[in-house]
Formats: sequence, structure tokens, C-alpha cells
Amino acid sequence: MSNTNPNGGRRRMSVEKVRSADAKTTIETTGAVFTVHHTDPGRIEAVRKINGPRKVFEFEFAASFETMSVDFHDAEECTLYRPVLDFGFNVRVFADSLLWVRAGEDVRVRLRGDWLPEYSYAEAGGMLLLDAQGGCGHYILPAAHPYGGSLFSPAPGISFTKAGWEVRYTLPGARTMLACVAPPRPFDHEQFVNERIVHHMFGEYGGRDGTAASVAFPSDDEIAQYANVGTILTLHSWEARGAGRMKNFSDVTSRVDMYAEYAPWAARHPVTTNAQGLGRAIDTAHRLGMRVIPYFSPLFFPGTGSEFLTELGRFLAEWKFDGVYYDGVSEDVIEAYQIMKGTRKLIGTDGILYAHIPSPIIGSSYAEGRYVYCPFIDTYADFILRGEHVDDFDETTLRYTISGYNISNSIGLASNYDYQLDFNRELINKIVDYRAGVPYYVGIDRYLSERGEATGKKYPKEAEVHRIMKDDYFPALDRLRNGAAR
Repeated sequence: MSNTNPNGGRRRMSVEKVRSADAKTTIETTGAVFTVHHTDPGRIEAVRKINGPRKVFEFEFAASFETMSVDFHDAEECTLYRPVLDFGFNVRVFADSLLWVRAGEDVRVRLRGDWLPEYSYAEAGGMLLLDAQGGCGHYILPAAHPYGGSLFSPAPGISFTKAGWEVRYTLPGARTMLACVAPPRPFDHEQFVNERIVHHMFGEYGGRDGTAASVAFPSDDEIAQYANVGTILTLHSWEARGAGRMKNFSDVTSRVDMYAEYAPWAARHPVTTNAQGLGRAIDTAHRLGMRVIPYFSPLFFPGTGSEFLTELGRFLAEWKFDGVYYDGVSEDVIEAYQIMKGTRKLIGTDGILYAHIPSPIIGSSYAEGRYVYCPFIDTYADFILRGEHVDDFDETTLRYTISGYNISNSIGLASNYDYQLDFNRELINKIVDYRAGVPYYVGIDRYLSERGEATGKKYPKEAEVHRIMKDDYFPALDRLRNGAAR
């Protein structure tokens, strides 16, 4: 599964050109053109390439860029440098159209754009400005707290006019600011209409025959049914524990029991406890033309990001998985960025990277469907799952926090397994218009029964949701595939 391309095939992004002349340096990536003006005050302009050229932002720094020059560049990044005290003044542009600035001294910053966003949100040092064709994000990274933890900067205030927007603030010395251009890569229409995810969830717990094999793995007949509706099988639960901590699962009778006794995503060195069952499920799915990905979570892993990637690589190679599904990645922007890039390099050109909220939710408004996230992190995923347990979001949320279309250009999915039936029907009938979708969940009824007891709600049976998907959702994808609408 390894590949020399660090970004993956359909997600391939690169620094394509670097040119210094006429007191400026131009860096062209797959998705944008950045121009660093070697003037006093220094300026950086970013022009989006995808969906037609448009200048999405311009920075002005109260510092001289006259002596700044290219320090390093390759297909992954271009770095410009000017000596300032111990830290230097660094400007970095990455293949995913991310601008990274570290100031060696306090510097006043003016950021502006000559366009008006349809979606704008700012909180906890982050800001996201988007419209139907793309946009930009801006992030002031936290500083270390002297007594532990970190200090986030307050979100800079956005001033709007009839023609655009502007932000002014002071970037402290040795602090890092990020800004991204969206989208950083083209949207993969063929992947959107042709690939469908089947989530095999919790099975019967304890097993129909009282064995561990039935807890996590679908039968051959079930996999044959899945192959009729999907192309990617996600094993949401798979039997593994840390080495030396294996257990008989025949006494597990609820999801809570199962999570308490069986949480492979939180093990430092996960190993399968049922090699025969896992191997059979993978082989059967492959024989029927499906790709198979397991559930993992860097967020719950009790180690560093690099340690996680080492363990993931070992496990995927051992079992010949076709990629991975992440339930959360990291609450730290830089760590999430490194893990997602590292995963894409690990699984290679054709590997499937499917992630539930891959970039941190910056702020506290997730339940309202309005928050800041990071398109430059999300873009490394094929599919992004958002909106879990949030069944009252409006169309703005559906377009700008569920769908990744013209933002990260990953395929956005809504987690719809516990939505009320009327809302589910409404969602399924409009989600394709936003170039987003829903997974096909199986093995969820037992869990929803338990969840209903806890919430007091009555949830629809998965068969009812499947019926809507087969009657409405799949035909809508077929029409797009056949060119009836784009």
C-alpha cells in the first residue's frame, strides 16, 4: 500500500513553481498562487486558482520584507526567511495552499479581502470565511502557558463593508499564524458518485452463537448484501486489545459493556483477538469487490502522533486493509495536520482515508453547526463525517460544515443513524445537491434501542432509513453518474 507520492493520487497537491524577480517571490501550488512582496511594509497576496482566479486575501505586515529571500523549496513547501533576533521571520507556503508565518518580533498585521462571504465565523484565535466557490481560513496558534497548557489568542474582530472585509491585530513575536486558501485541490466527482460507504457497527454483542466472532465481524451473507449497496466496508468494531489483554466477549450485552471491555482504539499496541474472523471478513469483502477499512482513533491513542502512525502502519500492512477510518484525530491543529498528512503518505495513492472530524473544532458552537475548522487538514481525507447527534441543522450548516465541496474538496458525509425519520428523509433528499452524502449504517438497531432509553426518543429502524436511501439517495447519485446533473 505504500507509495512514494506523499499526498496520494486523487489528493495530489504540490508546490508547482517558485520564482523570484522584480522584488517579489511567487509560489504556485495546486490550488493557489502566493506572492510575497519584498517591500517595507511587507505584503503577501493569495489568489485562488480553482473555480477561476480570485484574490482571496492580502496580508500587510508592519515589518520589512526587503531582505527576505527563499531559504528552501521542494514539491512540498517553499520557505522564505529574514533574520530577526533568535527566531527569524519565516514565511512558508505548503503544497496544500497553507501559508505559515512565524514572526521573530511583535508585528502589526492587516488582513483584507475584496469579497463578501456567505459563511463567516471567528472564535478562539480562528476565523473561516467562505462562499460557494471557496474562501480562506485564518488561525493564530496558541502559546505555551508558563504553568502548563496553552493560551489561545482571542479571535480577531472582522470588519465588513459593502465590498469586503478586514482584520487587524498584533502577532506576538515567536508566535505562528496560519492562513489557507480553499479549495486546495479539485473535487473528485467520480469518487463522489461511485464510492459508497457501508458502516458495519456493533453486531449482536456477545454473538448469536455466544462467541466473540459474532461481536464485530459480519457474516459472508451479510457482506454479500453490503456489496450490493456499497464499495467500502468500514469495520466500526473489530476485535482487538492491547497485547496480553485478550478477553472472551460472550458476556458482553450492551454497547457500554463492550466499550468498557473492548476499545482497540485506545490500546497502545492493538492486536486482533480473532484472526480467523478478521481475515475471513477482509477476504470475503475483497472477493466481492469491496475495500475494507478499520476503525482507529488518533484522538484516543495513548501516545504521540508518530507512535500512532507506526502502530497503524504495522496493523494495516499485516491485514492488508485498504485504508482507515478515524473517529477524531487531534484537538491540536499542528498535530492533526501532521497525522493527516502522515496517514496519506502511509496509505498511498489509492488508500481510503475516511475521518470523523479530522480537524479540530475551534470554538464551542458545534451543536449549533457554526464553528471554525481547517480545510488544509481536511483535504487529505477522501471522506469527512460531521454532524453526529445534531439533527436540527439548517441548509447553511449543511453547505458549509457538512459538505466539503469547494472548501477542502473532500466528500462530506452526515452521520444520520440517530436522526428522526422525517428529518432523515429531508436530509437524504437534499444532501446530494451540496455534493455531500450519508453512509449506509448496518448493525445499529440494538445501539439505538439503548440510546432511546437514555434520551427518551424513539429512533427509526435502520431498515426504514435504508428504504429512503434506496428510493431517493442512490437514484440521485445514479443521475449524477449518468450526467443528468452536475
